[in-house]
Amino acid sequence: MEKLRTEAQKYGIELTARELERFNTLLEELLAGNKKMNLTAIRTPAEIIIKHFLDSLVVTTVIPAETKRLLDLGTGAGFPGLPIKILRENIKVTLLDSVGKKINYLEETITKLGLGGIEALNGRAEDLGQQKNYREHYDIVTARAVALLPVLCELALPLVKIGGLFIAQKTVRAEEIASAENAILELGGKIQEIKKYTLPGTEERALIIIKKVSDTPDNFPRVYNLLTKNPL
Repeated sequence: MEKLRTEAQKYGIELTARELERFNTLLEELLAGNKKMNLTAIRTPAEIIIKHFLDSLVVTTVIPAETKRLLDLGTGAGFPGLPIKILRENIKVTLLDSVGKKINYLEETITKLGLGGIEALNGRAEDLGQQKNYREHYDIVTARAVALLPVLCELALPLVKIGGLFIAQKTVRAEEIASAENAILELGGKIQEIKKYTLPGTEERALIIIKKVSDTPDNFPRVYNLLTKNPL
């Protein structure tokens, strides 16, 4: 955990003893969970600390202080949602994934971490985006490389309230960002900032920060097969 503490400081993040204790518990749970199911291809403690924990914590540097509700889309083993919650306990976090076994793991891990104000939800973003209780409900939606950016935007932006942000974590590829410009505009978004960063031993990455400036048209998101085969 000392490695995590010192690397986080480089991004202006000071981790408390309690937070480091929770990250140590999270590491233990992830290592144990990976023995039972394929939670993540990143399996060594050193890699997990940098590529999961630190990469997730970088997101907190662009989350506004007034944020109340955050949804982590395609959360998988809980990244970046769980580290965000550990650092920002005041935010109500929803971890969304379509794989039931991962949701079971997340629920057990949330209990072990002693976190409140966080839920693991088994579902699909394209379904939630058409439901009244979830549509345009969140201050922040995060996603970490679960699909190409135009597809991610169609899944995420319907869930973001006007004035809120969609934060996509991606490896930097200018052509992918350019390919999403039409989708972002049509879905009611506008690129606010592209914040580049490099984790130790990895290629350059970016936080693509998209602000929701107007309502998403009612016909979005489309069914998954259509939005992946014919991206906006």
